[in-house]
Amino acid sequence: MRFGRLRPVLAGAKARESRLNRGDAILLSRSFISTALFFFFVLAFVAAPYWLIAESSAERIVFLLISVLLGFAWTRLAAGEVQVQPLHGLGWLQAAMLLVLVAALNFRAVTSAIPWRGDESYHISFAVNLARMMPPALAFAAIVAFLLLLYLAWRKPRLALASCAILVAGCVAVFLLREFPPLGPMARYPFVSRWFHALVPILLSPLTGLNHEILYRIVPLLSAVLLSWLYSRSVPSGYTAVTLVLGMAIATIPVVFYFSSILYLEMPSVVLMFAVCSKADKLLSLDFHDLKKNPSWYALILIGFIKETAAAFLLCFVACRIAARLKSSARPVPWLKLARDEFLMALGTLLPLVLYMFFRSYFGDRRQYHFNPANLLNLRALGMILLSHLEQFGLSYFLFLCGIFLLFRNRQYRQAIFLLLAVVSAPLFHLIDTVRYAGYSRFNLFALPAVLAGSAVLLRFIGAKRKWYLPAIAVLIVTSNLLMSPVNLDGTKKPYWGNYIVKTPAEHYYPIPDALAWLKDNRRPEMIHFVGFSISYFFDFYYDKLDWHPRYELLKEFRADDPAFIRDTLQAALQSEADCVVFRVDARVPQLNPADGIDQLWQMKVFSNMAHSLLVYTRR
Repeated sequence: MRFGRLRPVLAGAKARESRLNRGDAILLSRSFISTALFFFFVLAFVAAPYWLIAESSAERIVFLLISVLLGFAWTRLAAGEVQVQPLHGLGWLQAAMLLVLVAALNFRAVTSAIPWRGDESYHISFAVNLARMMPPALAFAAIVAFLLLLYLAWRKPRLALASCAILVAGCVAVFLLREFPPLGPMARYPFVSRWFHALVPILLSPLTGLNHEILYRIVPLLSAVLLSWLYSRSVPSGYTAVTLVLGMAIATIPVVFYFSSILYLEMPSVVLMFAVCSKADKLLSLDFHDLKKNPSWYALILIGFIKETAAAFLLCFVACRIAARLKSSARPVPWLKLARDEFLMALGTLLPLVLYMFFRSYFGDRRQYHFNPANLLNLRALGMILLSHLEQFGLSYFLFLCGIFLLFRNRQYRQAIFLLLAVVSAPLFHLIDTVRYAGYSRFNLFALPAVLAGSAVLLRFIGAKRKWYLPAIAVLIVTSNLLMSPVNLDGTKKPYWGNYIVKTPAEHYYPIPDALAWLKDNRRPEMIHFVGFSISYFFDFYYDKLDWHPRYELLKEFRADDPAFIRDTLQAALQSEADCVVFRVDARVPQLNPADGIDQLWQMKVFSNMAHSLLVYTRR
């Protein structure tokens, strides 16, 4: 009788083991999800110490309490239990293969020099300063403590609140016990991304040092890998080779290829937005209780932590969902409950962004949004936006338009309208602010997720009709993308790509590391004049890398295509302490008149890549 009672128990255990081996969904409790969200909130608003910017102790305490209490309330209203499907062996293999392929595609680009102009120099300098102030041992201990507290909250839900309190106390104690150097305008960009930018350099610094460009480009590179992998999984093919080609079709899209090897803040948000767009129909229609059970809901609410210009996408989602819920009459929902649920949905979606914008405004950020709706009537700017979509998205843009047509034909109006508005809202959001950057490639990144989701609709339709159409279309996309590529074969990027009306934001790749290495090994000048470079360039990154620190001065006046200007600048350098003058050259190398006698006093060497050249003059 005893053994008879054991048989059902053993059978149930074997059944559970069988389901686990088949990769059944794992249930994550609401308590664990809430704790994980609170941990991320603390990372964004406590470990990212906006509260320390305040001058008085009273203000610091108030801002800290506001951050903690809002974080606690936000996680309670936004969290629900979630079922996640574990990844099978083939999925891991495909992800690993895509990682290798995308990394190989971008290897020359992620190891290229830091560009002059653009904001990457600023972002890398910020990450370097953050890495310098955080000892690797402290960073490793913080990661271990973070994971242990999260594990404790998972295994012992009743200790979740204590884990949260310990985390907050630990973050505050670190900032109070250690005097951190100033990090510049801390509230200019959301700080939470800074920790991820600096994490790899911090952990690898004992082995590699801090002065390698690739260390700071891991986040955008991994974002491109994840985006490619998610897209390939959203279009079932049944064949690993087709999945890989579909992934590479995304990795080679001109705007993705450009920004997967340069440190900006947008790429992680693009991944999260695609997760939202690919599940838009459910996210727009589920009631709030069921919405919190969908993993893509958590992608949505994390977007506001990363980049403030995602406001257009988030507001677009909130407006579309409220409209869809009001129009839906399939389920009779009391108006009071509907209003409460949609208010909580909007609060969960927008609160992180609103809190960051409060800190940014309160502490006096210099960049404000200008509301100029008359810009929407600027036909030249609208034409530039359309042109930029065609050049930066390639064939995927035409697939998107066909996908939208299919959605309308199938009466999937919610998803079709949302994807259209998501594509339109991103460029129009910036156009209302200013006409100058119409069509700018970095601003178009937030239109890309909806374009990809719409194109996936068409590819799923085609794949269901004829399987061999998928690899053919994917190969065609990869080929056309590479023909339109903004990345040169040496890893530099084409000057002024993605800029239309003004040329100010463009990145320019000069062979500065090669020139400085040659100067150190052959000339070792004591004073260098850099002609035509602004003060924003991070020269000290390469001086630290070479362990060589000559004095230098930046001369902003620039007419390097004019031989007379070069002659006058070199003659002026003779009257100063400079024994080396470096000119940046955008086009052809100018030829000096031998009668000027420059060759007798200065030796010239030219350093070139596929983007630009440098003229390096050293005294004889």
